Amino acid sequence: MNLFPDEVNRELEFLDNLIRSDRHQSLPDLLRLWHHYAELIASSRPITQDDYSAILFARDAIQNLIQRATLVTGRILEALVSHDDSVFLSATRHDDSGSFQAAERGDRPGWWWDRVPHEFED
Repeated sequence: MNLFPDEVNRELEFLDNLIRSDRHQSLPDLLRLWHHYAELIASSRPITQDDYSAILFARDAIQNLIQRATLVTGRILEALVSHDDSVFLSATRHDDSGSFQAAERGDRPGWWWDRVPHEFED
């Protein structure tokens, strides 16, 4: 049973191939990884800055696909990550010091780069 029109299925397949060539993981794997990361942050377990930046880069990869997608497919992808985005957002706070942003962000526009886990020290 296909949940989406053929055009959307073809585009999701195209985006899956893009992410496989870039990150060597499938689109479903990337979405599951973001879910895992959001849950990890929400669990309040200690996390290093290196591990945290890997989490943010994974969300960057999802956003890149959303931006490359057509409006319909982009909205589907946004819907698929919206719950995990909310979990991540509630488990983090604004990075008031900006120290993490300065070290890692560069020209990355995603709102997730302005957030740090509650346990991070300023």
